[in-house]
Amino acid sequence: MTYNLPLNLKKMLSISNINQANFGKLIGNSSPATVSGWVSGSTKPPIDKILLMCRHFDVSLSEFVTGEIGFPSKQYDDFVKENHPHLLSDTEKEKYGVDKDQIIVLLQDKIKLLEENLPKLLEITFYDTIAKIDEMYNLLHKEDFEGEMGDNIGDVNDIKKVSRNKK
Repeated sequence: MTYNLPLNLKKMLSISNINQANFGKLIGNSSPATVSGWVSGSTKPPIDKILLMCRHFDVSLSEFVTGEIGFPSKQYDDFVKENHPHLLSDTEKEKYGVDKDQIIVLLQDKIKLLEENLPKLLEITFYDTIAKIDEMYNLLHKEDFEGEMGDNIGDVNDIKKVSRNKK
């Protein structure tokens, strides 16, 4: 079995948008340096801390320690490797200051913003649509509208008769 705790911890911190210092406080006053060691894989956390992490992230022990959890999924990692390898390269990260974890956080922020604004956008669209329907209804039921339509239809029929006679 592969020891994936460092990778999974890094992913879950990114997904949860929690920095290492705050996470250390959440799981029993662990220092930022200690959490950093767990994320880098240079040290292994004690089992009681691992259990607290599992509880905090709501994942199973086996999944957290040996599985591949969280977003990005393996398919996402493969997609990034194939289509955007520069996001994974250390030199490119230094050059552009961007990595996939930052992109994930940015996308999560955009999704939150959309979720917050969606009801307002739907309400505006709904009311605009209702207003258009009301406008069309009023136009159709306007006095003399039916008479004007009848006159226009009569004119169209007269034009059709004339064009048939010319053939």
